[in-house]
Amino acid sequence: MVRIFRCARAFKLFIKTKQLRSIFNTFLASLPGLANVGLLMLLIIYMFAIVGVQFFAQLKLNPPLTRLQNFQSVPKAFLALFVVVTGDNWNNLWVAMTMKNTVQN
Repeated sequence: MVRIFRCARAFKLFIKTKQLRSIFNTFLASLPGLANVGLLMLLIIYMFAIVGVQFFAQLKLNPPLTRLQNFQSVPKAFLALFVVVTGDNWNNLWVAMTMKNTVQN
């Protein structure tokens, strides 16, 4: 119950301060543009996921490549590319792609 009052106090301050209202209105005005950029990024990642499945579907699942993060299907490739885009330990995925003798027969 006390948390509700704390949030209400912050909201009251937010309403009374003209600069915060201006920043919030600017943020709301930029949301459609951010949505467009986000959808464009998702479309580009999806296209590269399809290309990645075509090129790398036959790779063995060596330790950097897991059962969730590989290029054997489009959703798994999408996840792997999302890791690359966010920069979350992308070099392990790169090492797995460049290893020799990793293609399944």
